[in-house]
Amino acid sequence: MIIVIRDQKVEFHKADHLMVKTVSEKSAAIREELGDKRFCVLCIGPAGERLVKIASVMADDRAAGRCGVGAVAARRAHNPKVPSSNLGPAT
Repeated sequence: MIIVIRDQKVEFHKADHLMVKTVSEKSAAIREELGDKRFCVLCIGPAGERLVKIASVMADDRAAGRCGVGAVAARRAHNPKVPSSNLGPAT
């Protein structure tokens, strides 16, 4: 499932077509679908989808990978998330 957060609104989209793609392929496809290359995409790759214990969550060129958080994200079916880059800092 793709969760898009844009202009303080939340949208849900199917993500079946993104399964087994690499993080780079998923990020590019999501940005193209949304029509905005400025989005920051948080997603898991094939390792997370296969629940590999060392899988990480990727955010552009950054990774959160301690304790297999990518596998946990897949298990919870939160794949991928797309927060909008035009939101200001949280208050």
